[in-house]
Amino acid sequence: MSKKNILISTVVLFIAIGSLAYFMFILPPKTSYIKMHKLAATEESSAHMMGFDYKLNKNDMTKKAIALTLEHYTKGEYIKSFEPVIITVSEANYFTISVSPVEKNRVYLSVRNQYTTSSWEPSFVEHKHQMASMIDNVVTGKTSLSEKEVVIGYLNIVTSTQGMLDSSVDQNRKLVKEADGKTKQSLAKFDELYVFKAKLIDDKINK
Repeated sequence: MSKKNILISTVVLFIAIGSLAYFMFILPPKTSYIKMHKLAATEESSAHMMGFDYKLNKNDMTKKAIALTLEHYTKGEYIKSFEPVIITVSEANYFTISVSPVEKNRVYLSVRNQYTTSSWEPSFVEHKHQMASMIDNVVTGKTSLSEKEVVIGYLNIVTSTQGMLDSSVDQNRKLVKEADGKTKQSLAKFDELYVFKAKLIDDKINK
């Protein structure tokens, strides 16, 4: 191989490596997402969804916030939706959703980041039956964020009078993806179900 061909091959190789590095590490991603981590819960302690990792494009970082909504179902019946809690992207590198049993039949709902603690209104939810346990359930993997609400996780509370009929992990993941009020028969498997959703919003509009 001549020196000219070697030089051309070297230049092409550098261009290829440079282009790959640009698209992998420098170019902002087209899709924003948060990476899920397990929900840790026991009967005696709070339940937390922790360590949400953002990967947002530059425009999202400057003008977007995240709206967290919460829906409550009892035996598949829709009870209510809570007013969104707004987390400004520039203020939070992560957030924690906390569902804490304050009393035997009451839970406290809050959102925390490294700066502030916010609560859904009303912040307390009182159940008709005593809580027996809080089950470890959350969607895993990467969930894309957009201006459309996406389910980021959910918490199931088993009461002392009725147990959860289906605790299959695969079944739970399927349920949470469809937990939009259209699957009442499936949602009825859960005593008390809290569905957490998130979407990107324009920070200026919602302040």
